[in-house]
Amino acid sequence: MARDGSVSFGSGSGGVEGQNTNSLAGESDINLQTSGSSDAPAVPLGDKMANVSSACGFLLAVSFFGTARVRALDTAGSKRNKLVGWARKKHGHHARRDRQLGFACRAEAVRSTSKLQASDRPRWIAITGFVVPTYALVATSMMLTAIDKAFIGRVSSLQLASLGPSTAVFDCTSYLLTFLNTATLAFLASNADAAERGKIRSHALFFTVGSGMIQGLLLFIGAFPAVRCLGASGDLVQHSAVYLRLRSMGAPVDRIASVSTQFWLAEKNSVIPMLATIVAAGFNIVGDFVLCPSYGVVGAAVATVIASAVSAVFLIVCLEHGSLWPSPFQWPSPSDLAPFVRFAGPVFFALLLKVILFALMCAGATGLGIMPAAAHQILVSVFFICGIAFGQPLSWAAQSFLPRSTGQERRRIAKALIAVSSVFVMLSGVLAGLMGCYCLHWFSADSAVLAHAQGAQQTVTIFVMLYVAFLTMEGFAIALHRLKACLAVSAVLAASGGLTILLLRLSGLLSLTSLWASQATLLAVACIALGLIVLRR
Repeated sequence: MARDGSVSFGSGSGGVEGQNTNSLAGESDINLQTSGSSDAPAVPLGDKMANVSSACGFLLAVSFFGTARVRALDTAGSKRNKLVGWARKKHGHHARRDRQLGFACRAEAVRSTSKLQASDRPRWIAITGFVVPTYALVATSMMLTAIDKAFIGRVSSLQLASLGPSTAVFDCTSYLLTFLNTATLAFLASNADAAERGKIRSHALFFTVGSGMIQGLLLFIGAFPAVRCLGASGDLVQHSAVYLRLRSMGAPVDRIASVSTQFWLAEKNSVIPMLATIVAAGFNIVGDFVLCPSYGVVGAAVATVIASAVSAVFLIVCLEHGSLWPSPFQWPSPSDLAPFVRFAGPVFFALLLKVILFALMCAGATGLGIMPAAAHQILVSVFFICGIAFGQPLSWAAQSFLPRSTGQERRRIAKALIAVSSVFVMLSGVLAGLMGCYCLHWFSADSAVLAHAQGAQQTVTIFVMLYVAFLTMEGFAIALHRLKACLAVSAVLAASGGLTILLLRLSGLLSLTSLWASQATLLAVACIALGLIVLRR
């Protein structure tokens, strides 16, 4: 009966709990049988049922606790897995972000290094890149007059000699007006505000065009007295005055082209002015080739004026495309002239003194006769192409690179400028020597003229090299605003040069060789003096 009860109870259980209950019931049954065989008192049925119920309750509690514990562990495990997954995901996101930031940092480091390397690039490279196209610009510009002389020299030695006084007057007055160009370049190079730079360009155009109109009017009216003052006489006067009057008509256009060149140089762009001058030279060559055989100096003057007009138009169109042409045009007030006058006044007088010196040299050579005068014009062309064409770009480079620099950077730029200048001084001497040996016959077929030119060729080469160095030092003086020193040296040079020419004439020792040699000696002293003044700390 006990077995039946235990079986019926066990059948109501399942799984593990039922098995445990059956085993306990079996043990109870055995105990009952053993006790029955012995004379022990019998256990009541109610007590046996209570014992079974207690065991089942204990087993149920244990199972419930185990199930809850397993579920708790499963929940904790899933939370832990989720937390680990989130951490891994977060770590992966950070890792990807770190990798991306690492790539970006490395790319920025590369860019920064490239910029640093570009900024630390030797200054002489940038200066050379500025000077070389500018040399082509100035040389081609100087060649406009030289081209005229080359074609006229093939037509007549008389007309070639007549170009001496007329070109000296026109070129010297044009050179004198470049003080406005110097002021324009200095103001643009030292000012970074776009609106202010547009205002400077407007005022510079107004002043230069006005000065060009005054120059043209004065030269047209005073052509005959001007050429006579420079030694023209007899048949030379008519040819020289006609050429000067025709060139004076193009003076305003020539001034526009000149100041437009400064606009580009202030942007450290010398390629476009060079292209404009090359185009002008091409037109001048074609014009001289067509007009000079029939019209002589008249054809040469007309061709040069047309070439200057083409150059001006080219530069204006390029300035408009580059948004550098002032628009709208700002008319200057009387007070706006003061900065130009204050800065450019000493520069103007320094240029005036040099113009006077060159005029005295031209007058001295013209007084030697037609053949020496014609030979002097050939040597002047060599001087322009090799001397001014090499020296003026170096002066502009100093005025463009030095104003915005300070401290250590300024010293580095100054050293680079001196190094580049030394190389170009040597190159100017080499080119002048080569032209003196192989190119003089381009300007004249007259053997007497060529003999005079070849006799003074070596002294001209020395003069060319010294003048390149002098213009470089002058550019330093202008950039560093040491204008009084520049003016003082130019004044002493002009006075001593004129006095030397007068003494040579009075003593009967004046010739082309002694003329250029005496001025080269004085120029060497002026270079040393200006260099010591400018390069002092």
